Amino acid sequence: MEITIKESTIVRPAEGTPKRSLWNSNLDIVMAKYHLPTIYNYKPNGSSDFFDTGRLKVALSKILVPFYPIAGRL
Repeated sequence: MEITIKESTIVRPAEGTPKRSLWNSNLDIVMAKYHLPTIYNYKPNGSSDFFDTGRLKVALSKILVPFYPIAGRL
């Protein structure tokens, strides 16, 4: 499989988030070393918006509001 990067972008939360520091427990610090990148692949269904990057960016910006501590670079 060959992957071509066509665009790189930063997606920010759709709404404002608190500006504060969050405490990490010892478990959080240890588990941060065990990131498992996962990509889910689906067969195209013929729809013109099957993989619409605009929709993906909007959805990600909305979910980053309640989950702002995990926001970062992908």
